[in-house]
Amino acid sequence: MMRWTLALVTLVGCLRPDEHRCASDTECGVGVCVAATSYCAFVDDTCCAGALRYGEGAGGLSHACVVDEPCVDAGGLGDARDSAVDAAVDAVTARPAAHLALADSAEGTLDVTVTTDVTVDTGTVTVSGAMLPPGVFEVAATVGAAPAEVAVIHLRDLTIATGATVAVTGARPLIIIARSVRLDGSLVAAARGETPGAGGDDPAGRGGDGHLTGADGGGGGGGGFAASGGRGGFGGSATLAGLGGRAFGDAALTELRGGGGGGQGPAACGAPALGGGGGGAIQISATTAIVIGASGVIAAGGGGGRGGRTCGFSAVSTGGGGGAGGAIYLEARMIDSAGVLAANGGGGGGGGTTTAGTAGADGATRAAPATGGRSGTFQTGGDGGAGATPAHEGTTSFAGGHGGGGGAVGRIVVRAAQAAVAASSPAAVGVPF
Repeated sequence: MMRWTLALVTLVGCLRPDEHRCASDTECGVGVCVAATSYCAFVDDTCCAGALRYGEGAGGLSHACVVDEPCVDAGGLGDARDSAVDAAVDAVTARPAAHLALADSAEGTLDVTVTTDVTVDTGTVTVSGAMLPPGVFEVAATVGAAPAEVAVIHLRDLTIATGATVAVTGARPLIIIARSVRLDGSLVAAARGETPGAGGDDPAGRGGDGHLTGADGGGGGGGGFAASGGRGGFGGSATLAGLGGRAFGDAALTELRGGGGGGQGPAACGAPALGGGGGGAIQISATTAIVIGASGVIAAGGGGGRGGRTCGFSAVSTGGGGGAGGAIYLEARMIDSAGVLAANGGGGGGGGTTTAGTAGADGATRAAPATGGRSGTFQTGGDGGAGATPAHEGTTSFAGGHGGGGGAVGRIVVRAAQAAVAASSPAAVGVPF
């Protein structure tokens, strides 16, 4: 499988052959700015249990350990120099995770290996119905201009084995804090039909509802997120169609939010066809590494819109719009993904005629659009967005079945000093570590 590498050049200005002074940690990439000298330094295990070593731009201190003492097996250095070493190491490891305050960003002490299917509920803060020990699974508020509640799991090392699926549900996004993560199974925060993923159905991107007038109507609009959703199909007047949900947020996911849900399609002969749920939002923040094997999948796709009812030729029943894909945010010093990251939109539902319209497909875990639903032999639901392909509008059949629009793609962000990602739909955006 072809793999592409994110070029994240964050050390420019700190690792120069000439002297370079720093004023803050952000100027040192994966290192820290030592206050006493204003030089950048980096973790080095040969400098006493992972203390710091100066980089090349530190003048006469270049390549020297910040605390240049021999390492000992027991008892430490025996004086205030122990504290200096500890403080130097803590300065590197004690950094806030994206979207969280430092106080909520600590690793846990629990090692977890998942070998069977489990469900994580961010609403009840439980795992397969059971409470985790205190301090392991909790609710926190994100930082930034628009703080929101998220569910946070604190672990040490997490492994999801081949064949195991961790399904994430509930109203809140999920953030996993760990030292390291190995994923060979599936981590799924995707919508299923009208049921949103964890933290999905953001109202900022909801698709518009279709409308009826007499014997005419329009399908629901697809949900929006990284792009706009597809407009619903219509018959005589475009004003009857639900508009696609708008794009919102930014490419760097400075706010951890899920995708917008699809609008509903009205029915003159009964209940409306519901729109697909918006894909959820999931984040993994590891101190050292995130490794995703070839069989590993992280999914946050949107749900497919429902199909219209059986109304016959004398009444109108239109399809619901597809939900937009959600958010995947990965951060670690090293990220190596040979698996699949997917946040594709769901397909719009087909309109009802003499037979019920079929539902649109849920967002796929590959770079392929989710297919829109059908009205009899015609596909009238718009395909969902996938990769760089935008969501499609709903269409109509000669029998009057108007389909819902497809949901837009979500967002995927990789924040690392070194990263390689094999497959990502849409394409992952790299941000400095």
